[in-house]
Amino acid sequence: MMKMMILAPRRVELTHAAFRRYVTEVHGPLVRSVPEVAADIRHYHYNFPLAGARDEAFGHPLASELDIVTQGWFDSREAQLRNMREPRYLEIIRPDEGRFANEAGALMHYTREQVIRVGSSTRLKVFYFRRRRPTLTRAAFQRAWAEAYPAALGA
Repeated sequence: MMKMMILAPRRVELTHAAFRRYVTEVHGPLVRSVPEVAADIRHYHYNFPLAGARDEAFGHPLASELDIVTQGWFDSREAQLRNMREPRYLEIIRPDEGRFANEAGALMHYTREQVIRVGSSTRLKVFYFRRRRPTLTRAAFQRAWAEAYPAALGA
């Protein structure tokens, strides 16, 4: 399973409320309404920032310029690429993305989930977007993170 994550700011003329309303009431249903697109998507989630949330414990900067983290789960990267080349995606879904998102400020990230600690599902997620030191390779960063993070969480 592969996750496509899109981190995006809203268009400047939209309020947070208007952005959220458009994404949930127009764009999401539009994605579900196109069978050729919806068929390849295993899970599809929108993650909106919590108003007024701060990180006082660790002092991490908040991604205040981002208004959404979208997660699309696919069987593989190839399935996701095929999905985004689907003619009806290009005709219907792709043009709609520009109606609510500032596409110039959007980022796409491909991930594979690695479970560190199994727990019950919650309605709150915290995403830490880490940048590795320039002296570390991606593989070395991922190894170090996988070794250190379970210890930080404890049992």
